[in-house]
Amino acid sequence: MFFAVAVLVAAAQNVLPVSGGNALTLPAARHMLRLDPGDGRPATWLLAVQQGGANGHWLSLYRSTDEARSWSWYAPILGCCQRDTPDLTALGMDVAMVYSYEGPQVSGSTEHDVHFQRWRWKGSAEWGADPPVAVFDSTSNATAYLRAELARDSQGRLWVWAQRLNADGSFTMVVSVSTDGGVTFQPQPSLDTFANRPGGRILPVAGNRMMLLYGTHNGGLVSSAGDGSGGVHLVYKDVGGQLWYRHWSGGWSARVLVESTADWALQPAITRVGGSLVIFSNRMLSLNTNYQLRYRVLQSGALGSSILLDGGGGFKGYPAAVESLPGTVAEVPCFYGNAPNADSSGNVALVFAPTPNATPLPSPPPGGGTPDGGTPASGAPDAGSPDGGTPEAGTVDAGMPDAGASDAGTPDAGTADAGAPPQSGVLFSDAFNRTTGMGPAWRIVAGVWLTPGMRAQSDMHPWNQVAVQSLSCAECSVQARVMNSAAATAALDLREKVSGDRYDVALLSNGRLQIRRYNGSTITVLGDVPSGVPDLHEWATIALSAAGAGAVHLVASVNGVVKLTVTDSSASAIVTPGTAGMSTNLAGVVFDDFAVIGQ
Repeated sequence: MFFAVAVLVAAAQNVLPVSGGNALTLPAARHMLRLDPGDGRPATWLLAVQQGGANGHWLSLYRSTDEARSWSWYAPILGCCQRDTPDLTALGMDVAMVYSYEGPQVSGSTEHDVHFQRWRWKGSAEWGADPPVAVFDSTSNATAYLRAELARDSQGRLWVWAQRLNADGSFTMVVSVSTDGGVTFQPQPSLDTFANRPGGRILPVAGNRMMLLYGTHNGGLVSSAGDGSGGVHLVYKDVGGQLWYRHWSGGWSARVLVESTADWALQPAITRVGGSLVIFSNRMLSLNTNYQLRYRVLQSGALGSSILLDGGGGFKGYPAAVESLPGTVAEVPCFYGNAPNADSSGNVALVFAPTPNATPLPSPPPGGGTPDGGTPASGAPDAGSPDGGTPEAGTVDAGMPDAGASDAGTPDAGTADAGAPPQSGVLFSDAFNRTTGMGPAWRIVAGVWLTPGMRAQSDMHPWNQVAVQSLSCAECSVQARVMNSAAATAALDLREKVSGDRYDVALLSNGRLQIRRYNGSTITVLGDVPSGVPDLHEWATIALSAAGAGAVHLVASVNGVVKLTVTDSSASAIVTPGTAGMSTNLAGVVFDDFAVIGQ
């Protein structure tokens, strides 16, 4: 292992195996704590992560007693096979946590509850778990609770904020409070209701208030921390997919650009050290194939340069960092997903940034690391993802008083887009490895479709069209490998309605690439460029992403390279969610590795 001073504090190491590269979801949640007994004994770090069955573990606690340098599996939080994710806060040396469902799709279930659990310190580096307490209980298969977060106010009360899926498909923000350390919880008046799935962060602020930072497109796009003086540091992702910083101290500061390379997977994770802020993020170099883990330091109002921590390539998923650290800790750790692609198994990896104004510890010895580490992820992903950004997670300028629920406030991001609940990650995929036809997941709109073993193939003149049966997304992308043999148009459809209205990206028989809009029988070409495909008799991967409602931003790519970007702000723009699909005007056109990815 090589150690380069001022560039790499320590080489990246894989810590534990996980079922997916974005295991540390949501980025707004707190996955780890540093617990210092303050009596000269070493501090203990605890990391909670949903492993999804990797190495037989699900929602688990990992432990470190050497300032996060080496880790070992400590205890199960929740067994097979619930896909709940955690949020942690410290109560002295005790650990308080909530866990609830999080995934790209959510449906009603009596199993989608919110539970609180207190892990009581037993001395040294040991904790014992109290029985879990149900904070919100879904009593019907038409409802669900999800995205729970936990905060402790200035009077010691515990606040749990979650989202409730209602029977009509809408989402309501709900709050419950405990005045007895988590033994019991009392529900408060519900907050606002949205068509989309909200989420964000709850945290205490000055003036005996609780603040909700939330967005109604995707609440996972923020990382926040108290500034130590009652204010708030916030790094968030805007509508263009870039990262920005703002500070709150009774009002919001002007935004400062943190990361300009937009990508669907780009996320922040921040740690406050005294008056400084360490900002981690995962920069995309080549879509889904080459990422870097980098950091910047905000100090005395100035944002430092971006510094590389891990440039080993491959997909680097959502990062996570501890909310705050004392300046006596020499290094600031950051965890992140390390996997071949966003929907494959991999590892949670770890890097360190030097603590501002602190002296770094020596590098760990070669071969040092953690048990249960798994195999390092390598290789390039085979599933594409949208390269357009996701709408900004807004900030609530008006907080929630400690005494009870208040108004939800107005997000700085503006009015939420309407439509189906937001989704992220792979929403649908099909490799067509069968000979039995398209199957029940697809609806054949026109023509005949075959699956002769390793692909889908059109089989009628002049029109063949097929759509995913049970899918609705607005902020998403569609991609597939296609081969039109220079004889036909091969197209992928997005935001498709039963009426036939939709957008598509089309690879034409002449090698051109178009973004088109269908309104009934009217076809409008929104953009037309050379595709750059050298041989139409060979496979090429085409993709289309859509984002926005007032103005719809459409990005088309070929083999991972953006070729065409258009904005549709016309009265005929398709602004609501729809399904995705494939279409062609000739028999014998083949498609493979079809995927829909939410942003």
